[in-house]
Amino acid sequence: MNGESKTFYGAVREFNIRLGYLIRMIGESMQPDYWACINCGHVKYYKEEIMCCECGIGEMIYKGDLK
Repeated sequence: MNGESKTFYGAVREFNIRLGYLIRMIGESMQPDYWACINCGHVKYYKEEIMCCECGIGEMIYKGDLK
């Protein structure tokens, strides 16, 4: 009986590891694109203006995804 419980819990552990990996992969693929200020590094997920709203002098440039 002890061997059966180890096998069962091993299978559950393996399932949880694979499920966690799958959830992490999906979460990483859903990250939004972002823009960052070249002066102060302020990050925005949408572009309203060309200039940064934090420092007022830096230009917001496209940085792609967060990966």
